[in-house]
Amino acid sequence: MQTIELPKLPRTRDFLNQLRRKIADNEGLRRPVSDYHVAQVLKVSSAAVSWWRTGRTGMSDEMGLRVAALLGVDERYLLACLNVERNKRNAAVRNAWQRIAAAGLALPMLLMLLLILAGQPKTAEAETVSYNSIHSAQRRRRKRWHGACLFPLVPQLTGE
Repeated sequence: MQTIELPKLPRTRDFLNQLRRKIADNEGLRRPVSDYHVAQVLKVSSAAVSWWRTGRTGMSDEMGLRVAALLGVDERYLLACLNVERNKRNAAVRNAWQRIAAAGLALPMLLMLLLILAGQPKTAEAETVSYNSIHSAQRRRRKRWHGACLFPLVPQLTGE
């Protein structure tokens, strides 16, 4: 069986760091908030947040759903990431959760790619641009730029 390299998934502490920044942004703060503040928002003890950050205990699925809602992240993806982190000893289960999380990443990325490609003109419809049109546009910009630099307080003298 061929092994596929799966992307590195975020851990609980990464989601907590994102949540710290998101709470700070919502409250208009420059720096991320403390774990105590995160604990107040999640309605848990600050010790629980500290234990999640250090890996002493794992975040429950219910709390994962709450964090996903606050971050605006897909719940399935966050829960899969939490389960990858929980299953440290059983490689088969961990790899299954990694594939589930990677599949959760693949769909939004595929949709984004399709949206980008849908906005692009097809090669047959693409407009051909000659060297002369590019060169004349550059000369026009240069002419305006020099007029603005030489006389910054006077309106442009180019007549445009």
